[in-house]
Amino acid sequence: MAGYQAARGEFIVDFDNYAEVDLRELSFDSDAEPDCAEDGEEEPDVLTAADTEETRNLLLELKVAVADIYLNRQQERHRRHKLIKQYGLVNVRKFMALEHKFYGRTLRLCTERLRPFTRLLRPIAYDLFIEALHCTLLKLH
Repeated sequence: MAGYQAARGEFIVDFDNYAEVDLRELSFDSDAEPDCAEDGEEEPDVLTAADTEETRNLLLELKVAVADIYLNRQQERHRRHKLIKQYGLVNVRKFMALEHKFYGRTLRLCTERLRPFTRLLRPIAYDLFIEALHCTLLKLH
């Protein structure tokens, strides 16, 4: 598979590769004052303690939401890596070369038509299915 580094067991470019960008400026420092001025707006002259506390709570909730979104993106990335490895999608060329080498023309034509269904079976189950198909074709001929 393009972009897969087998020795390291990882991809050069991951799914959702820039998920970390949203976390880069995130800080959970309790000493940091909330920044009320944005894009040239003037800061209010007087902020009450309740306004400041409410602003801090809202900022904290926003930061936690951003961290939660990042966690969900990481879980999706991990799920996709697991599926790729579990279904043997990393070595597609090797799979096709073995198929070409060991199967006859009739079986090769059948497997080409059944190729979309390889996503439904794990590699071992698919191999067993193809072997059963091969035995059936041999009995017919």
